[in-house]
Amino acid sequence: MTSALVAVARAVVLAGWPLVAATAGFWLLAVAAHLGAGAGWLYELAWQVTLVLVIGALGSFVVHECGHVAVLLSRGGSSSVVVERTWWRISVTPVGDLTPKRAVVAAVAGPGAAALVGFATLAAGLPPAVGWLHLAHLVFLLPVFGDGRVVLAHALATREGA
Repeated sequence: MTSALVAVARAVVLAGWPLVAATAGFWLLAVAAHLGAGAGWLYELAWQVTLVLVIGALGSFVVHECGHVAVLLSRGGSSSVVVERTWWRISVTPVGDLTPKRAVVAAVAGPGAAALVGFATLAAGLPPAVGWLHLAHLVFLLPVFGDGRVVLAHALATREGA
């Protein structure tokens, strides 16, 4: 499971390289301004930008996708997963069949894991934007997104079978 978690984290970070580059740019600006004009306050700005872009925006997607992988590969789940990366999205697809219940749990696990981390970061006193970026992953449970479609499909199938 560890190698799958690393693979999905790597795919997310590679997709999010512009956020890392922007953060690096803020740090270079802070160093240059400090050396040139003694503007040490820019270090605090660079740190806040790092927290929001890397820990908040990029980190929330790492947690989201790793939440899916953890459930998919847990006992009784898939034998492996395939990480699909396109220009617009990253998704994790299980290899093999899943029970409908396992599919729903895996779908909810991504946004759920991100939301749990969001609550923890808010409680820890990190900048609120970091927590809210994680909590925003709950929107992926809406039926217009893949996670929400899985939940809705199972709910409709269960209703029709009842």
